[in-house]
Amino acid sequence: MEHSHNEFGQPVGHAVDVDLPIPVPTHVEMIGSWCRLVPLSAMHAEGLFNAFSEAPDDREWTYLPYGPYASSAEFREWVGAKEASTDPLFYAVVDVQGACGVVSYLRIAPMS
Repeated sequence: MEHSHNEFGQPVGHAVDVDLPIPVPTHVEMIGSWCRLVPLSAMHAEGLFNAFSEAPDDREWTYLPYGPYASSAEFREWVGAKEASTDPLFYAVVDVQGACGVVSYLRIAPMS
């Protein structure tokens, strides 16, 4: 795929026409080459807590408005609260070994 480059010589994608109507994202599984994004649910809590606990320190939480979590119960409570959220809209990142991360759409603005 050919990329454009910004003023710093970094590869960037093609310009996006921001005036196009963009649909609200649906909360469905998305399958990629290396992982799946699945709607976050309580069934992911234990696996995610274990994956996050493998880090040697808490630096992965630095720029997030939540975490770190001291116990799996505390994390499970957070997941339960986010499971029903529609903005942000949370997904669990699942690879061949199981749930390993969390991503979300933020500040969802419906089509006008």
